[in-house]
Amino acid sequence: MDRDWAQQAINLLQGDGRRSADTHLVKPAFRGLRGISVYLKDESTHPTGSLKHPLARSLFLYGICNGRIGPATTLVEEPGTAVALVAIVLLSILLDVLWKRRREAQPLPT
Repeated sequence: MDRDWAQQAINLLQGDGRRSADTHLVKPAFRGLRGISVYLKDESTHPTGSLKHPLARSLFLYGICNGRIGPATTLVEEPGTAVALVAIVLLSILLDVLWKRRREAQPLPT
């Protein structure tokens, strides 16, 4: 297992979790529900706008921490699901940042 890669990936995903952890509650007023408070959780604050965002992040973290996902792992998700969209977004963020860090650490020969 590439421990440096795993630590970078975990840090990145945990940072995403801190940024999107605070989903706001909205309290709409319903005239027919006097004396009853209704709160709606606004999941649109997640980068993907999906309720599945924390789930997908947790699945990635689980796989990385258990050595099932590494820098050379191919991940396949069923297309057309909300989890697939979230997984694609998280994976693209993860790959962009990690490839950028790798390029900065190992400049290309001129």
